[in-house]
Amino acid sequence: MLSKHYFSKLISLKHVPCSQLSAPTSRLRSTTSSEYTSTPNYPPIYSLEPKAVTKRLIESGADKLKKVPTVEEKLLALNVPRYWGWDSVMVNEGNLPYDFLPFAQHITRTRMIEVDSLPVPLPSETLQQVMKTVKDQLEKIIVFELCHRNHKFLLVEDPLDLTEMRLNELYGKALIEQINRCILSNFAPHVPHLVDLLVDFEPRHEAFWCVGGFYPSEEDKWYQRYLNKFWERSNDNLDDPMDRWIQYIGSPVLAVRSRFPLDPIAPFPGPTIEDTAVKPVEEVPHSEKDGEKPSQKPTEIAAGDKTPTERTFEIPSYKYDPRITHGLEIKRQYGLNIPGFFANDRHEFGFLSYHRRNHMLGRPPNFGVEHDEALHAQAILASYSWLLGQACYQGFSTYNDPTYPLTAQTVITDGRLWSFYAYQLNTTTLYHDHIDTNPHQNVCYGLKTTELYHSIEDGKVKGWNEKALETLFSFYLNKCRVREGVQMKPYLDPQTPLVECIEDDEKRNWLDKHNKYFIRRPPKYGWVPQIYEWEKIYRIDNDTMPMSARHKFYQKGENPMKDDTWINRHERKYIPKPLRKEGAYRRKYEKTFWPDALV
Repeated sequence: MLSKHYFSKLISLKHVPCSQLSAPTSRLRSTTSSEYTSTPNYPPIYSLEPKAVTKRLIESGADKLKKVPTVEEKLLALNVPRYWGWDSVMVNEGNLPYDFLPFAQHITRTRMIEVDSLPVPLPSETLQQVMKTVKDQLEKIIVFELCHRNHKFLLVEDPLDLTEMRLNELYGKALIEQINRCILSNFAPHVPHLVDLLVDFEPRHEAFWCVGGFYPSEEDKWYQRYLNKFWERSNDNLDDPMDRWIQYIGSPVLAVRSRFPLDPIAPFPGPTIEDTAVKPVEEVPHSEKDGEKPSQKPTEIAAGDKTPTERTFEIPSYKYDPRITHGLEIKRQYGLNIPGFFANDRHEFGFLSYHRRNHMLGRPPNFGVEHDEALHAQAILASYSWLLGQACYQGFSTYNDPTYPLTAQTVITDGRLWSFYAYQLNTTTLYHDHIDTNPHQNVCYGLKTTELYHSIEDGKVKGWNEKALETLFSFYLNKCRVREGVQMKPYLDPQTPLVECIEDDEKRNWLDKHNKYFIRRPPKYGWVPQIYEWEKIYRIDNDTMPMSARHKFYQKGENPMKDDTWINRHERKYIPKPLRKEGAYRRKYEKTFWPDALV
């Protein structure tokens, strides 16, 4: 039925001259004619299948995360979609189950290459004299720490309750700290880049990333089958691969940081799936899309006339539930990326880290005598996690690949047995189907475990391993320098890369407060939604209460841990009336500044 307003418009048009009516018609004709093009431009056609829709939503969230301006907001954005936290696979540094290397390679996409020697920078004659002096001082340090110093009485616990594993940790920690101090103090006057290094003792190294392609567990299948029954859908999606979030927690004995990154040790963006051998590199290729220029030459692993023998561990496809295969715990918590320092620290790149190996004494005898593969797994996880945290502080994440390589040097030792590794981070996008389609890989070069010395007899160190000493010294001689022509933080706002640079006091204080809140990893208050046993028996498995009120989430076909659980819909602080600001609108709740990136 036509309205009165329509008829009033018609009556008013009767008294309008035709000359006035022709003007808008001509304008309309001119605008429509300009919309025609020589070739038709059709809008993109998107698939409406559930898998395609899910993939588009994930990629859209990744693009949003790339546009978030500050480091702290990017870290907050990872936890926004889950009010109760993520179901995270907990990977601890000292927990190395049997046959753990394939799993560590899969979740980090790392190709492990075991070589006979790592690149050693040629020292000058002055440094060779310094190395002899350092060797004599190292002998005194080892003899004093192991023969003359009583470490038992420096502890709070009862010395009689100390185990062999704990004693090995004490001796190893003391030796590592003294060896690092001795090398830095003697090399610093002759090696300029060592002067500006910063040493952290037992820092907090944590990393959080997403890995796709895992087979669903029976519990996941059961709940998906229940949702399909509730929404009257088919069960074709029960065997679809799922993403799992990995939370690594570690703490090295000490970590050395620098203001500039180390030189690359392999091509960037790294070897592809088709590559099977490491090739010598002349320069780091640049991305024309990002407008980057080639940086300095990377250090060649296979330098010299003789190529060292290699043993390559290719990346396996490991898609089984880690709870069953390795007994890892899945815990619901917020994801954290912490490389051992805050985002506003100027020393934001890793140089060298020392890790314990006392947990090898507690491995069961049936695991075998050789522990090299377990140490490889420990080095891969420790190096990848440390570099991922540094990459997050540069604006990258598990959803956005770094645009340049990051390198770390890792040492696992107890003072006598030493394992040396060099790791290069090339890619971090392992979520969803990228675990299968991503052509790039990370690379880790490592040496077999070797002795620094054989024994101590009559206050003297016997059987020095000169090769191990050269490798240790070479880690300190490797230079860290500015990447010329490379934009180090392409995904951060140049004006406000950090929260502390935001001029708005309210927003800056709010983001700083909530970022530190998540770093503390506090427990959530309130009851976590769950299904009690009597509900599963009498309401789900057997519908014996059809007339009861349907208020629970499983009666509505919802998942409270995933559906409609965004933090920005729950966390709103009430403002009492006396504290509300004067104005036209006095806000009842505190203003929030959650980042707009739902991943």
